[in-house]
Amino acid sequence: ASPAQGQARIPAYVLPAGERFIVQVTPEGGPVPYTLTLTSLAAPALVLDQPVTSTTQANPIWTFSGQAGQIVDIALNSAQPEFDPRLALLDAGGSEIASDDGGGDLNARIAAFILPAEGQYFVKALPVGSPVSYTLAIGTVTPQAIKPGEAVTSTLRQDTLWAFDGQAGQPLNASVRSATGGAPSLSVQTATGAALRYSDGNAIAGFFPPQTGRYYLRVGSIDQTTGYTLEMEELQPTTIAFSETVTSTTMTNELWRFSGQAGQVVTIDMSGWIPGGFDPYLTLLGSDGRTLKENDDISSDNYDARIAAFILPQSGDYFIRAGPPGYTTPYQLRLTARRATSAVLGSSG
Repeated sequence: ASPAQGQARIPAYVLPAGERFIVQVTPEGGPVPYTLTLTSLAAPALVLDQPVTSTTQANPIWTFSGQAGQIVDIALNSAQPEFDPRLALLDAGGSEIASDDGGGDLNARIAAFILPAEGQYFVKALPVGSPVSYTLAIGTVTPQAIKPGEAVTSTLRQDTLWAFDGQAGQPLNASVRSATGGAPSLSVQTATGAALRYSDGNAIAGFFPPQTGRYYLRVGSIDQTTGYTLEMEELQPTTIAFSETVTSTTMTNELWRFSGQAGQVVTIDMSGWIPGGFDPYLTLLGSDGRTLKENDDISSDNYDARIAAFILPQSGDYFIRAGPPGYTTPYQLRLTARRATSAVLGSSG
């Protein structure tokens, strides 16, 4: 950064793990003498629910200790219009893991962030070097719970994160809609904040928790005060039999279930392509929701979908996801199976 003519500065940089570092001065202007200064900063501690007031000139960086899965809310506020706030959350190695610039507002907020690990974290108040006063606060968040079959209404200012307990292999749908017709986003996160699925449009269709435990739904991409409705449901997939052809829509039947045997060779066909409209897409899922195979087009000139001659890895339940979701256009789905053909190695001579 260049705060003034003839000066350059790297402010409040958190060094990653290591013993030796190199500072390279970029040669500009030829053999001009320069002064290089290295200063060690002692980041003051942030205490939960105890706001602090300072300036980024005096305190550009703060620190706190957190636990894996702890959910924190960090807010940077200023009443001065000349202060354009930005917040950055760094892990113990100095990597930025979350940020917010306030969207042109006088306040910045990292809302309901799930800490990924136990240890030390740093909070940067930006822009560095400003004499304008700010207030910084950190607190913990306990998300409200949502269950399959429920619909809840809130705003991002009140609720960014919702908790639910999922069972391994339980098929779930979640969707969110804005009161003003906006386009809110939705994601599923683990208990330590790892993102598992992002919404397609405003919905997450056919999510299977990989294991039994706590998960979170995160709502975003709308104004803090805009109302939204979040819905969650447990799917009851329709069974499809081998050698059966069914007709439906992805609005009515997006997920199908069948039982197979290890070593069985299955082919799944989905037709119903309409130029400029419905474009069939097939996904084969294991009993835990893991994607095993997917297909968009059979060939360069056949835009129906086919998963051909897939060998089932184990006996049990499998799921077929017919996509894209939310269409009322009819499609046809056919499931066939055969045993793998045995080949006998011959000898020549």
